[in-house]
Amino acid sequence: MLPTTATTSAPPPLPAPAPGEPHAALFLALGYMRLPELLACWRVCRLLGEAVAGDPLLWRRVAVEPPLSARMTDEVLLKLTARAEGTLRSLHLLGCFRVSDAGLLRIVEHNPCVTELCVPTCTGLTGDGVMKIVQLLHEHKGNINRLRLNGISRMSKHHLDIIMSLMSNGNPQVEEARSELFYNHRAREVLNTNDERPIDVDACPLCTNVRLVFDCTRDDCMYVPSDPLSDLFVNFRSTFLNSLSWF
Repeated sequence: MLPTTATTSAPPPLPAPAPGEPHAALFLALGYMRLPELLACWRVCRLLGEAVAGDPLLWRRVAVEPPLSARMTDEVLLKLTARAEGTLRSLHLLGCFRVSDAGLLRIVEHNPCVTELCVPTCTGLTGDGVMKIVQLLHEHKGNINRLRLNGISRMSKHHLDIIMSLMSNGNPQVEEARSELFYNHRAREVLNTNDERPIDVDACPLCTNVRLVFDCTRDDCMYVPSDPLSDLFVNFRSTFLNSLSWF
């Protein structure tokens, strides 16, 4: 009698979903969806809505872009971020002009472990408000390492210096990265945070206004030797511009 060869048994097929229930693969895809898709899935059916609303991992990163930006208020944003149950790590708001300092501060109070805060062109925020938020995270031993503040109202060099000192406390790499000033503008800043910049703005050396700073990306332009005549011209121009503010 010939020996029988062992045969590998095929894995059992996945149980078919009950009629009207979402496929199991859809639940796996939730983690790759952006906010509009998540909100749409929330309203599809009861099971899918419970999966979206009840999983804090889906809400650890919240990014609000147009057209949702115009509808985002303090209360709506607070409800969305509350789904993270205090584990929010990254909050990106692009042009959410209805979000205020007080509303954002409440969100950070409930989520003291935020590491990324990107709020470009959120004109309802101010330099004082952002500074208080960074101070709060610093007091709670937070580890915020990335800020995007272009377009924030009344942001001064004083605010920026305090923010940078809090961010660089115990982390010299933050101050080192700021000194390089190797900034590249991106139109969709809210989703592009792969760079290592701690902050996207700096004080202009001439007028001291806080704004985006751009450097030439050519290698031979990264180092500029000190020129006494050039330094004299910069100082003269700065003094001249400051004198104009008196008229």
